Order: sequence, then C-alpha cells, then structure tokens
Amino acid sequence: MRYARNATITVALIFTLVLTASPAFSWWVSDASGVGRAVTGTLQAPTAVDPPARTSGSVPISWVAPSGSIVPTGYFVTRSSAGATAPACGSSRLSLITASSCVDAIAVDGIYRYTVTAVYRSWTTSSSPSSEVTVATPARLAFSVSPSTSVVNAVLSPRIAVTVQSTDGSPVATSGIQIDIAIGVNPAAGVLAGSLTALTSATGTATFPGLSIDSIGVGYTLVATSAGLTSATSPSFAITSSPLAGVNLGRAATYSVFGSAVTDNGLSTLSGDLGSIGALTGFTDKSVGGTTHAGDADVSAVSSDFQAAYADAVGRTQTTTFAGDQIGKTFLAGVHRTGAAFALSAGGVLTLDAQGDPNAVFIFQVDAALNTAADSSIQLANGAQAANVYWQVNGAAGTGADSAFVGTILANGAITIGARGTLIGRALASGAVTLASNTIRFT
Repeated sequence: MRYARNATITVALIFTLVLTASPAFSWWVSDASGVGRAVTGTLQAPTAVDPPARTSGSVPISWVAPSGSIVPTGYFVTRSSAGATAPACGSSRLSLITASSCVDAIAVDGIYRYTVTAVYRSWTTSSSPSSEVTVATPARLAFSVSPSTSVVNAVLSPRIAVTVQSTDGSPVATSGIQIDIAIGVNPAAGVLAGSLTALTSATGTATFPGLSIDSIGVGYTLVATSAGLTSATSPSFAITSSPLAGVNLGRAATYSVFGSAVTDNGLSTLSGDLGSIGALTGFTDKSVGGTTHAGDADVSAVSSDFQAAYADAVGRTQTTTFAGDQIGKTFLAGVHRTGAAFALSAGGVLTLDAQGDPNAVFIFQVDAALNTAADSSIQLANGAQAANVYWQVNGAAGTGADSAFVGTILANGAITIGARGTLIGRALASGAVTLASNTIRFT
C-alpha cells in the first residue's frame, strides 16, 4: 500500500493513566515528517463534599470544583445508605449538574453519605464519600423539658421545652415551626399564662418562657400542638400554694398548755411549759417537762404573745373553705376556713398531706366551736409535721376520749382534752384548759 508523501496523518492517541482514583488523558499529534507534540492533563476529583449533619425532607449539598487544568463538563451525585447506592439531586451520567451545589429531595428518613463524580467527555473521577447526614421528617412533638410541681402563679421552672421528632422519635433539626401550648387535664379550672406560642430554633426545639398557672390543683397536664404534627402531652404535675409561714407563737412556743386556769383531772404528762393566769389544779412537778408558771410576769408576756398569734392566724388569707363532718377528708397545705363548727365524728380520721414537703404549713380557721369525737384522729401523711399545724378556734375546743389530735390549738375560749387523749402540739386558750390523764408533747 502506498501513501502520498505530503499527506498529513494525524494520530490521536488517547489513553488513561490510572493513578489512584484520578483518571487522566493525553493527545499526540504527528505528521509524516515524524515531528509531533503531546498535550496531557489529569481530570481531578471534586473535594469537600459538604451536606449538613442533620436535615429534614431535603439535603443541600455543596462541593469544591476540581482545581486542575481540565475543567469538568459537569457532575452527577449519588447517595448511599446501608450498602445501597442511588442517584441524587436528579442527576445521572446523562443528566449532569453544571453548578457546584444541589439539593437532594429524600422521601425516606435515614442516614446517608454523598459522592460527587466529575465528568469530562468519557472520563470520570469521583470524590471521597461525604460525612454522614441524618434525614428526619417532622412527624410528632415531644416534651424535652416537662413541667414539675410549682407554686401557684409562679413561673414554671425549668423553662418548658418541646422538640420536633420523626416517627421513630429522632429529633428533627428544623427551624420556624410554630408550636402552641395549653393546659390539657385541668383539675382546678386553672388559667395558663405566659408565652403560649413559640417557633422552633435550628435544633428543632421551642421553649416557652414565663408560663404559670393561677389555681392550686393536683394532676395538671400540658398539651403541645402544631399543624400537621402529632401532639404531645406532658407528665402530670401539681400546682401548690405559695410557701406559707407558720404562725408566730412568740414566747408561747415553749408552752404545752396555757390558759386562764388549768385543771388536770387525772395524771397528765406535758413535755413543755405549763402556764395559767389563774389557778393550777392537779399537777405535780414530775408531770411537767418544762417550767410551771402561775400568775407571774412570764404568764403576762405569754398572754400577750398568745393574743398576737391568734390575730396572726385569723388574718391569714384562706385558700379553701370547708363545712360539715370531716371524717375521711384529706387536706393539703394551706389556709382552710369554715364559718361553722368543726366536727370529726367517732372513730373518724382526717388526714393532713404534705405531699413530700416537710415544711408544709396547715392553718385551720374555725369560726365557731371545734369538736372531735371519741377515738377520732388527725393523721399526718407524706412528711407533714405537727409543729406546722395550727387550729384557730373562735370558741371552745374539745377533743374526744381516747382521740389523737395534732397541732397547736389557739382557742378564743376554753379547751377540753378528752380522757386519755393525746395531743402532739399545744393547747393555748384565752379561757380555761381542762385535762384528764392526757399526753401532750411537741413531737
């Protein structure tokens, strides 16, 4: 075969140099004289593939374009999860992305990595896989900070927080979702005040500052709602009365019994002092644990402090009212008032429940006589202390035989403790006090 001498033969030699993961190509051009030239280059891989660590619904991805002399025609992106790889960002070998970023819409929650492949003519080179990105679609709400027992009208603390979650309970980092909060179970017709609407931050959490409830009750819940998401209900909690100070007894605090006259018709024992403005009858030195005072200067001082303590108890603002026989009833801490006589029938039990607070104070305002029947009892529960119980009685007070009573009785009248009855507290009266083989102690 013969060839023309002046014919120019151009031979394009294209080859791939396999150097790690980076393909390359070169061109060789020559004529019949044997003179030629070569142009070579390497197609570099994209770098810094950067999706966010967490997102919802769609994944924004960016990368750094190759810095070599060969400029890619475009890119295609793939996502991988659990060993499976799929096209991403609507791209493919035949549908390239010319920019250095894209957004991948994902319908299924999961954990993914992304790879970006640069394309030039028939050559390709791929980036290293990206760091993991967790995709979680908002589906429901959950209380990340729940309410706890709080004081009426006080700000709930710590601040309540609600988080957006996916169906499997994973947090969803999405901002700007509106969440509303309200009372769910409302045992005492309370009103919730404060910031009742909030938007989620970038972490997917909304916080609600300044929340408070204006009515005492046990078993409250809060409910968080947001359009299109399953609502959340908080654990139950209680709203209690404001911390209540005990009645200031002054110098009367050391007295087990004090009255205008005091009589013991048996053999009673007292742990504290005994005082009488007038006569003292039936006591021995061995039956009184403290000091006995009759008509002396100490009695005058105690009488003054008793009157001040009675006025203090009368002046407290009531938190509840009650009436009738109190058999089987339970009272929480607070100021409890009745405009009628106080009654507890034979064998009846009344419970004072401190709800775990040893400083809980119970003040009873009785605007008539106080009477408990035989074998009745006042019982302390959940940390309640007899030293924090006060009975202000605008009349005579009497406890039944073999009964058990607790608290300091402040009577604007006479006090009678029934035979063999016990009193953990004090019997302080403006009138006469009568005992009958009783035990009176402070604790």
